[in-house]
Amino acid sequence: SRSFGMAVFMTAGRAGYAIGPIVVAPVAVHFGPKYLLLLALPAVVISLAIQRNWKPVQPTQSWNGLREFLKPFRKNRRSLALLWILESLRTCVMVGLSSFLPLLMVEKGYALVPASASVSIFIGAGAVGSLIGGRLADRAGRRQILFITMILSIPLSYGFLWTKGPFPWIFLAALGLVSIATLGVTIALAQELVPKSAGTASSLMMGVTWTLGSSGILLIGAMADRIGLRSAMAILFLAWIPATIAA
Repeated sequence: SRSFGMAVFMTAGRAGYAIGPIVVAPVAVHFGPKYLLLLALPAVVISLAIQRNWKPVQPTQSWNGLREFLKPFRKNRRSLALLWILESLRTCVMVGLSSFLPLLMVEKGYALVPASASVSIFIGAGAVGSLIGGRLADRAGRRQILFITMILSIPLSYGFLWTKGPFPWIFLAALGLVSIATLGVTIALAQELVPKSAGTASSLMMGVTWTLGSSGILLIGAMADRIGLRSAMAILFLAWIPATIAA
């Protein structure tokens, strides 16, 4: 159940993103921004506990040189490249949308408080979707679920962008549920392609893609200043098309 295991891990992360603003704001208001560092203490304690009590499932692989290390990556370069492209595009849309989401909701006519809560709704729905997507991927097939979620993200994205009233909230929750559902699936697929270098495979899917995907915010912001935020988002959502092709 590798996909579901990764989904549990990713769900915790998504839940943290969703709950974070709710926890951070009262601390900043009542005690001051410098006390936000205290919120990192539980993570430090847990990290030390993991370091002390961790029992690896497999023994550490011995280093046999760079050529041997790169061999499985070269062998599976096409599949890894497609996964990497998909994850980079998805990350670009996710980070871009969540970053500008409150501003977009204000433009739609909502007050600032519910507009800010839209981020928690989007990422919170994604946390639930990760668990569902991980279980479905283990049962129905990872590639099938990956393709279905990518293609469904296209109409849900534009449905959110072009509707008013209660409908944007429905589309936003559905988009979070669907688009983030297979975050753990892509990582599980990458780990299975290069099982002896699962850590490196995970970093390619999580670290590198998030760095590149997040840098797209600069481009989106520049476009929004020129042609308007809603038009910039409409262009951003086109990224789902090559992501679907990669899937």
